[in-house]
Amino acid sequence: MRKKRNPQCSMELHYVPHEISTQLSGISQWLDAHPQFNDRVYEDLNSGDKQNTGRNGLSAESVLRAALLKAYLDCDYDYLSFVLMDSLVFRDFCRLEPNQRPSRSSLHGLISLLTASTWERINVSQLQSAKEQGIEKGRTIAIDSTVTESDIKPPCDSDLLASSVKEICRLLKRGQLLTISTLYE
Repeated sequence: MRKKRNPQCSMELHYVPHEISTQLSGISQWLDAHPQFNDRVYEDLNSGDKQNTGRNGLSAESVLRAALLKAYLDCDYDYLSFVLMDSLVFRDFCRLEPNQRPSRSSLHGLISLLTASTWERINVSQLQSAKEQGIEKGRTIAIDSTVTESDIKPPCDSDLLASSVKEICRLLKRGQLLTISTLYE
């Protein structure tokens, strides 16, 4: 049997003065302000259930928060399982009950049930909140272009000069064509 939410004390119970706790507290407040996502996750999780019997599994809210924590920590399911057993801050963020110790396989199985449309709705809502608060306009996206070592030789001054001359010549020819075309109009 699965619940949508686990009623629990606020995250302030195990708050520690650290940047991670502050960020998780902010994420938690945003999630609390948008309880409709728990309903979507609940639908995703119950789409494959054939029986509604047995012991209580993770609530839909806990699964959503665990998925967000996995993305926040950029970790695998094994490490996520460990931090959810070890850290009171992470357990409080995921709203786990005291007896819940999710394994890596159960976390993987549950989080993988979340559909792309659910993630899209969460993303759109998050972007809308950011627009309203003036944090982000959402028009462009930053792309990670991490430099990796390769066998390409670094440019030398003469190569840069030659490239610059080619580009200037290209722009001059384009400008000349524009000038000629405006004369004959």
